[in-house]
Amino acid sequence: MSRSQSTRRGSLVRPSLTLGLGLMAVALSACGSGSGNTQRKEGFVHPSLPYMVREAGGGSQVLPGWRVDNLESGDEGEAGDVKQGPEYNFALSMDNDGDNVREYFVDLPRYDLRLKNDAVGAEVFVRTQPLAPAMRAANTESIFNTWLDFVGHTGELAPDLAADPIKGEAPKYATKVISKKSRTIDGQPGFEAVVEVADVPPSGVQPHTQWRRVTAVVVKTNFDWPANKSVPALFMAVHAANTTQAAQSAAQFETFVENIEFLTDAQMVGLHNADILSECQPDPKSFKLKLSVTKDGRRTAYSTDPTLGEDPKACLEYYLDKMQLPARGESHTFETRLGPSVNALAPRPKNPDVGVGRKPAADEVGTGSNPAGESTGAKVVGEGAKGENAGAGAKDVGTGGKDENAGAGAKDVGTGGKGENTGTGAKVVGEGSKEENTGAGAKVVGEGAKGENAGKGAKDVGTGGKAAPAGAGAKDVGTGSK
Repeated sequence: MSRSQSTRRGSLVRPSLTLGLGLMAVALSACGSGSGNTQRKEGFVHPSLPYMVREAGGGSQVLPGWRVDNLESGDEGEAGDVKQGPEYNFALSMDNDGDNVREYFVDLPRYDLRLKNDAVGAEVFVRTQPLAPAMRAANTESIFNTWLDFVGHTGELAPDLAADPIKGEAPKYATKVISKKSRTIDGQPGFEAVVEVADVPPSGVQPHTQWRRVTAVVVKTNFDWPANKSVPALFMAVHAANTTQAAQSAAQFETFVENIEFLTDAQMVGLHNADILSECQPDPKSFKLKLSVTKDGRRTAYSTDPTLGEDPKACLEYYLDKMQLPARGESHTFETRLGPSVNALAPRPKNPDVGVGRKPAADEVGTGSNPAGESTGAKVVGEGAKGENAGAGAKDVGTGGKDENAGAGAKDVGTGGKGENTGTGAKVVGEGSKEENTGAGAKVVGEGAKGENAGKGAKDVGTGGKAAPAGAGAKDVGTGSK
């Protein structure tokens, strides 16, 4: 059987991307009425995977001063289909089940969304692709290492990570790792590294060699590839610019990453809100909906307002039967609401636990920095900085400072620094020691003692005391002394 035949019998034909500025398609079949390839003012929304990049002041271009590069532009400037050609597309072939036979073929865009800033010679992009069997058990750092190996051999920043590893050949492009760390995107655990890439082989590097600085963030998502439900989806966000100019666009890349949101099943159903209200004419127009979904994203049962009426219910059921929700690997039930005032893509409230709108990941680990007086917290284990008087927070394990004048944390919140004069926050009520200058935590806001070197804690965010040596823990994020 030819490759083209296999694709047609296929398995997967990926929907064209639109900028949302594009549509998020909870994919409906051709005979069903979907939400259509409409533009969305909220930002770029992937057509078949549950994520979006929220508009950040750039309107249809997402970021101010940038332009969409990988999507065709319509008559009125709207984003359209993915551009064609090897710069923008690649042919993926993959052994899907680990039997060493490639049976999964599809043409994929290299980028879901690619923006360029011509003034500073920079680009940012997000991309997704299915994970090959050999990479499904790998952690995100290992996946990054595979990506970097492909970059060194191909020069592509968006290579086909399901291709066979390149063996027995020297890299054609020099690469070097500048920094790396764990991080999250919208609560999903991942890995971030800053690297530099040169357009010469490692043996050809000279003092005058021009390097391109690249920041890559890798996330193994909590949903599977849409047309291949047993295959995890890989997500990457990348920023690239000449090393001498990278700092000029680094902050905008961080804004870009902070505006990435992974959508819930309730949001995906909500994307069909207007169609359902228009076609089904429910009465009452605003109603609750409870859905049970299989691990493959298919609806098994639902319940709604019993006064909705038989015809509206039959119409609603038709829509629900055609919806393909994300395959998340386990059956689950969720509730949502449909109605005239529903906006599935309305901005979410910022998460008070973290302070930057991201939910902490279950296996996220924060490591303190090396300089004295600095630290970071983590949901499971937060490690304080190495210097004296540093504080660190952790969700589950913590004890008060060990020395005189140290405050003690309570139930779940992490540790104060090991040096003297440190304070810690507490989840419920943390009580400092009886000595002068101790800090006390509180459920909502813990206020330290009035003396010099006092620390203060809080339920969600711990801040150091006003004096330089103070440190504080918090539920999810610990901050070091000031």
